[in-house]
Amino acid sequence: MGFRIKPAAVSAFLGLTACVSVSPMTQELWSQDIDLALQTSPGRLRELADGGDERAMIAYAIVVRYGLNGVAADPVEAARYEAMATKPAGYHTNFIWMPKTKDSPGYLMPITTATYSYSPVQAASVAACAAILAPSDDPPGLADRLARGVCGGEANYRRLKGQWHRTGTYNRNDGRNL
Repeated sequence: MGFRIKPAAVSAFLGLTACVSVSPMTQELWSQDIDLALQTSPGRLRELADGGDERAMIAYAIVVRYGLNGVAADPVEAARYEAMATKPAGYHTNFIWMPKTKDSPGYLMPITTATYSYSPVQAASVAACAAILAPSDDPPGLADRLARGVCGGEANYRRLKGQWHRTGTYNRNDGRNL
């Protein structure tokens, strides 16, 4: 009796190995979307977001989620803009060679993968940074999160925190509105 690898097992393995570690430098680069949210008027952000700019969609989602710059907090609207920003831009197929076993010859297995203009990993990283910026006090475990690179490290976190709390808010409930 030969050993045969199931396609579902290969897909599960590839899904697990696709998990990535994001460097602090990359997270600092991605936190520019928070800068965009804090420094651009909500009207202009919405105009850019409605025009298809993924970075503006994420920035506008932050503004709407936390009620920044005089905009009423609306988590449903924020989730809608996040979903629009992270929708797949297309798909491509990769082929993996599955070696032969005792009973069957080797073969090419196609795996279809989504491509993104703005990936869900990027959006999650920006959301994690925004979540620790929102409360006026530093959250518990902040040093550990910053050591792992959230917000691009402590210096970038302090810079963003200062900008965040100079921004006018509406119905923010100290960042706990979600």
